[in-house]
Formats: sequence, C-alpha cells, structure tokens
Amino acid sequence: EAIRLNSEVPAYFSNRSAAFVEMGDFQAALEDGKVAETLDPSWPKPHFRQGIALRALKRFDMAISAFAYGQSLDPNNPSWQQEIE
Repeated sequence: EAIRLNSEVPAYFSNRSAAFVEMGDFQAALEDGKVAETLDPSWPKPHFRQGIALRALKRFDMAISAFAYGQSLDPNNPSWQQEIE
C-alpha cells in the first residue's frame, strides 16, 4: 500500500525487497532492490538487497559486485566484507 501511495521512497522498495527474500521470491527482491537503487543511487542498502537476491539466484559474481559496490558507498560498515567473503 505504501508504494501505491508514494512510489518515490526508496526505503519502501528496499523493505519490500527484504520481504520478498523472506518469501523466497528472489527475482522480485532483485527487481525491488534495483528500483530502490534507481531512486537513491547513493544509498548503500539497495546494493545489499540486490546482493542477497543475486546470491540466492546463484548469480555469485553479480552478488559479489553488488556487495562490493555497496561497500564502496559505506566503507566503515564491516558487514559488507562478511558478505563478500
């Protein structure tokens, strides 16, 4: 409902991406992660969402790239390196 009311808030898509991951719909999670990135390219969270979805889809190289890019936006967060390893 929130996305229907305001489709310009990247956090809505990021949160829905996380929900799709929990439901096992990794393609939908990836798509929402991409929308969130488009809405706010400087926010690292969409790259995390994409990385999780890509890893679940067994697109490992792309997942590592998503995590690495997110890490470049948020270099002080140690969680990125855990995802890349």
